[in-house]
Amino acid sequence: MSRLAIALALWLGLLSPLPAATLEVSEAWIREGPPGMGMLAGFMTLHNPGSADRFLEGADSPRFERVEMHETRIDDRGVASMRPVHRLRIPAGGTVRFAPGGLHLMLIGPEGEITAGETVPVRLHLDNGICIQVPFEVRRTPPGQDPH
Repeated sequence: MSRLAIALALWLGLLSPLPAATLEVSEAWIREGPPGMGMLAGFMTLHNPGSADRFLEGADSPRFERVEMHETRIDDRGVASMRPVHRLRIPAGGTVRFAPGGLHLMLIGPEGEITAGETVPVRLHLDNGICIQVPFEVRRTPPGQDPH
């Protein structure tokens, strides 16, 4: 396309600049499970430094058959239940934490053994069409806790 045609298309709104990812991911880890475990849990902290809300719409990993977002809730009687989360809002300027007992990624059907010390790639799918590749460290304990 010529520069004039691109400028005209932008002016008419037919093209738009690529959206920025605008999400920061930290403390991404997967809890190691016993050998043969059919599913594991993944945790992370998401921060949105942007001025618009972002939505996490899913995730995948080449090391798992399926990745789902879930939330554990405890009712008035102290009974825990888990429910799927299909779309998660990360507010502008806000932080959302995936942690044991709350939001988490269910990593279903591991391909081979997943052991402490290795790193597993997970792709996060955002509402703006961006996918963020995140290295998740496999650990026995959460970051900052003594593994002994």
